[in-house]
Amino acid sequence: MDKEFNISIAGTKRLSFRKQLKKFVIVDKLNTPLGYGLLFLIMLLIGAGVAKFGIVFGLLVLVGSVAIPLVYGLVAYPRFGIVVFLLMAYFIMWFLRLGVPFPLGTLMDGMEALFILSLFINQKRRKDWSVFKGPITVMILVWVAYNLVEAVNPTADSRMAWLFTVRTVAIVMFMYFIFLYYMNTKQYVQFIIKLWIGLAAFSALYGLKQEYIGFFPFEEAYLHSNPTIEQLLFIGGVWRKFSIFSDPVSFAYNMVSASLLCIGLLTGPVSKTQKLVLGCLIGLFLFAMLSSGTRGAYVLLPATLLLLAVLKYSRKVLTMVGVAGGGPGNTHFYPYVKPYAIPLSVCVSPK
Repeated sequence: MDKEFNISIAGTKRLSFRKQLKKFVIVDKLNTPLGYGLLFLIMLLIGAGVAKFGIVFGLLVLVGSVAIPLVYGLVAYPRFGIVVFLLMAYFIMWFLRLGVPFPLGTLMDGMEALFILSLFINQKRRKDWSVFKGPITVMILVWVAYNLVEAVNPTADSRMAWLFTVRTVAIVMFMYFIFLYYMNTKQYVQFIIKLWIGLAAFSALYGLKQEYIGFFPFEEAYLHSNPTIEQLLFIGGVWRKFSIFSDPVSFAYNMVSASLLCIGLLTGPVSKTQKLVLGCLIGLFLFAMLSSGTRGAYVLLPATLLLLAVLKYSRKVLTMVGVAGGGPGNTHFYPYVKPYAIPLSVCVSPK
């Protein structure tokens, strides 16, 4: 006599809503002849739209297919969004010079809004505001509140100027809470630091490429698009380099920040190989900084090293600060030596 075959369903875990939706849409519905027919119909509609409205329709479909998953990724996976945000922060001006006809600055504002939305969604699931307690939080909130109160300042000349200031100064400060909340593991912090150093190294090499090889055609078009740009960037017969940033000042300050980050890492428990790599990166960043012709950046390094000497009071750190501070202190001669490195084409060109 055959035994009955019973399947026990005790202890079976119920799928989450996200997995149920994925199973229903992709597995149960699209993986069928009806689903294949629906996808084929969508392809025909996209092809008809491109044929009728041109390449613009195809670009809109492409942007939509990328934007929707990107928005979902920023809200559902904020750590992924932070990486995208950091990459965009470095390359946004480079994309604009390439001629991308899109308000990328507004896109960055939208990303910040999505980060704040994801923060409140996560706080609704598990409320824990204790991570934000501290003096830095109080200072930021006071600063933001002060900027908001300035909207009713009776002596203000322009409300648009206030809006621009709030957008670029006050709202950006909210990213502190995003980073504080989501950068909560050692591995992720290490990854962000490595990404930061990698982007800074690329920026330095790009700036040195502009220095010794020259500008790309789209960069040449930008330099000659406005007489004011030429007046500000063409000093002593030499172009000030800006790498992938908006201007030479931003380039120089980013190089100093990256070099200070590497100097701070040198004081930690790192191996000899890592110290060698960090030392080479410091030299690369500072050398690339000189091509910007921004003398204001030279003061930042010795001033910050002085604070480092106070925090890390030891003979080793004091010696390193003294050696490192002496080099940047003498770089004020660089803008006067630099004009002698005028390209030959400039020397022989008729006036």
